[in-house]
Amino acid sequence: MAKYSLLRYEIDRFKYKGLSHVLVGVFMLFSYFCILPYFGKNVFGPLIEQYLYQNGDVGQKIYYIIFVTILHIFVTFGCFTCFIPLYMGKITIFEKYRVNREFSSQILFCIFIDDSVFYWIHWILHLPLFYKKIHKKHHEFKNPFSLTGEFDSIPEYYIAGTLPPLIAFAYLGSSAHMFSYFGYVIFKLGKQIDQHCGYEFDFSPYHVIPFTGSGISHTFHHTHNEGSIGNFFSIWDHIMGTDQQFIKYFYSWSEKKMLQRQQQIKRIDKKNETQDKAKAQ
Repeated sequence: MAKYSLLRYEIDRFKYKGLSHVLVGVFMLFSYFCILPYFGKNVFGPLIEQYLYQNGDVGQKIYYIIFVTILHIFVTFGCFTCFIPLYMGKITIFEKYRVNREFSSQILFCIFIDDSVFYWIHWILHLPLFYKKIHKKHHEFKNPFSLTGEFDSIPEYYIAGTLPPLIAFAYLGSSAHMFSYFGYVIFKLGKQIDQHCGYEFDFSPYHVIPFTGSGISHTFHHTHNEGSIGNFFSIWDHIMGTDQQFIKYFYSWSEKKMLQRQQQIKRIDKKNETQDKAKAQ
């Protein structure tokens, strides 16, 4: 099967979203206002219903998911908060710190390292031996939602969730700052929520970053149990050819979505036309 062009796909993806949505996403990206819209599928009701691309009932297991998520977050946060100052040999959290180019560059560096390490760990976890014993729990939900981003087995949480950023910050050593770590965590958790929330927001700040994954790509990974292995970016997926099935799926999905939008516009126009005629009479 011939390979798709990653660049061509990126261009078509941005064209599909439209300039206005991309500009809104850019603004939200730089303002870091990116988590609130994703909490709860019923918070905004019909305002975001059009962006829903999956169906699924969570049931009573939601309480167990919340418990596991909170446990993982607190344990990891504590480990990182203690590890980094000790590794650096100084408590940097109390230093006077100005947000400068080092803040952004350190976050970007950690994202790239995290993404590369995570890809290969995730790929290994999909091998039959490791999938059944470690990774299967994360795939328990074929239609993921925001909290399932942190719903893993304990071994996976520390191998795939904790090890990649530890490697990145260990490499930075004493040059890293705690604020860079906090900024990275905020960005990563927001990305996790975006990928698992069940919505494909055209204006998402994460979607305006070139060569990045999205909610629909990760849901494809959950439903088909293949492809879209990367975390932040789709670069490794393209290099290793693990994105081909998803790209075919994306074009099929986007065509159906565009048709639905056109039909919706026609229904609205017809309704307005009927109302105008009624007023004229």
